[in-house]
Amino acid sequence: MDITLIIVSLILVGSVFVPYYFFILAGKSKTNSIKTIYKAAIAKHNLNVSQFETWANNYIAIDTDQKKLFFLKINETENIEQLVDLNKIKETKIIEIKKSVKTNNGVHIVLEKLDLELFLINGERIFLNFYDSNQIYAQDFELKRAEKWKAIVFEIIKALNFGKRAA
Repeated sequence: MDITLIIVSLILVGSVFVPYYFFILAGKSKTNSIKTIYKAAIAKHNLNVSQFETWANNYIAIDTDQKKLFFLKINETENIEQLVDLNKIKETKIIEIKKSVKTNNGVHIVLEKLDLELFLINGERIFLNFYDSNQIYAQDFELKRAEKWKAIVFEIIKALNFGKRAA
């Protein structure tokens, strides 16, 4: 009787914890494949990253030596890489696209898309997509990230412009 109880208990405990183990293992393999993709992209562009951040399927980094901003968005069909010379950025702006959604509890504002827009000296505009509800539904503090990277880029271009004026 004791052996039967132990076997049944082990089966029950195993049936609960084994699936968690496989979920964790699957998540680690996806994380490792994303790391491999962005490490290969950094090596391809010969970047020496001094500051970076990853979230969901996005990667943003700055190479302060070469004065480059690198953004990578990993999609199932293709990876979107954007490499921008910080010397050519004139200004940055955060673009939020929101919509109102009616629910039983009232009207809620929902974020649909969030971009960091870079205005270049030549008049060109580059959009770095931090969030799109059509690709990933869950939000993960993207607005705070966009504000943080806007401030980082602003400080760098301010220092670059100060250096140009001082020279």
